[in-house]
Amino acid sequence: MNLLKSFGLARKVKSAARRPLRPTSRPNLEYLEDRCCPSVTANVSSAGVLTVTSDAAADAVAITETASGKFRVVANGTTVTQTNTQNTAVKSLSVDLGGGNDTLNVRLTGATNLAGTLDSSGNVTTPGINIVGGDGNDRVVINAGSLGRDESLSFKADLGAGDDTFVLRSADVGRGATINGNVLGGAGDDTVRLNVDSLGRDAKLNVTSDLGAGDDRFVANVGEIGRDASLDLNVTAGDGDDVVRLNLDEAGKGANAALDVDLGAGKDVFRMNSEEGISKNVGDFTLNLTGDANDRAIFDIGKSQNNIDVNITGDIDVTGLSSAVSSRVQKQIDQLQKIIDQLQGQIDQLTNKGDKFDRVVSQLEKVIDRLQDRIDALQN
Repeated sequence: MNLLKSFGLARKVKSAARRPLRPTSRPNLEYLEDRCCPSVTANVSSAGVLTVTSDAAADAVAITETASGKFRVVANGTTVTQTNTQNTAVKSLSVDLGGGNDTLNVRLTGATNLAGTLDSSGNVTTPGINIVGGDGNDRVVINAGSLGRDESLSFKADLGAGDDTFVLRSADVGRGATINGNVLGGAGDDTVRLNVDSLGRDAKLNVTSDLGAGDDRFVANVGEIGRDASLDLNVTAGDGDDVVRLNLDEAGKGANAALDVDLGAGKDVFRMNSEEGISKNVGDFTLNLTGDANDRAIFDIGKSQNNIDVNITGDIDVTGLSSAVSSRVQKQIDQLQKIIDQLQGQIDQLTNKGDKFDRVVSQLEKVIDRLQDRIDALQN
């Protein structure tokens, strides 16, 4: 028996009520949507203008025609837009590369008409492809593929400041088809290269290029110029030590050419190749060359000189029109020219395999330029 209870001394103890535990919380990170700004954007307007805009970073942009009026834009390996998911067909391209050392590859199937807007005289007022390069050392390549009968393509490339490169490649320009182009070089050592395999009957290739200041290079490689086809090239080299080369393989009956070259200031070199390739039955085939005593003009056109109207303004040092080089030197030139033709064939094959060989193609083109420089030295 409990003694405390017996004497009434026991204390009553109330059981304390258990308080509920307070909920505990731990800090967590809340995941938000990705709000980073892409370096390249693309959209299609209701008027059918595909606009591609790059920022000041160095970007690699590829615009590929997947079907007539449908394009895919890939920037730095990531697809930006696929226009075949939209209802509006693309009628023109507008590209602003911004600053940075950018690369742009436009690959066409030849099944589209990016003719742009023409005035009543047939002159281009708004090009089908408009490219602004901006500052930086940019490389722009248009692979036009093969243009079908009566199809049209027009382009304008304002490369801006920097050591820029522009390349136009076209396999065949079909009967009655037309390519109109305008290339502006700007400040820097720029390179403009035209590679066109053939101009079909009544086809036209019309390109104007102002290379701007710098030690620039303009090279036109044109294969067969078909019957009644027209080749119009207007080149202004500007200040600097420039090189202008026209390589014309063959011109058939009724073919026309208006070749206007102004070498500008500096120690410039002009070269024209067409070994017996200009038919005596050509139409109006004219070269107007302007320069000064600091410039050299080298012709390797053989009997073709009898079929071309050559007009030279200025005290240019001219070789190849009235006197032939020695047989030993000519043999070396022929060997180098054969290598150039082989390399050009490799370039054509690689171009048809896609943009992944573009760097190799660029290296081969530089090798060709060095071989051409060697030929120039032999003929000096």
